[in-house]
Amino acid sequence: LNLINVNEKIDNDRSKIPYLEFSALKKTNLDKLKRTINTHLKN
Repeated sequence: LNLINVNEKIDNDRSKIPYLEFSALKKTNLDKLKRTINTHLKN
């Protein structure tokens, strides 16, 4: 949300894309990390 607020000052949609992609990438990596940890805990 903070990144979006910062980008509101820039009237250019392309400026938001890297932040959105980074957020999606971070979430995906976090999900993988959680699955990996759960797998190790079960074994």
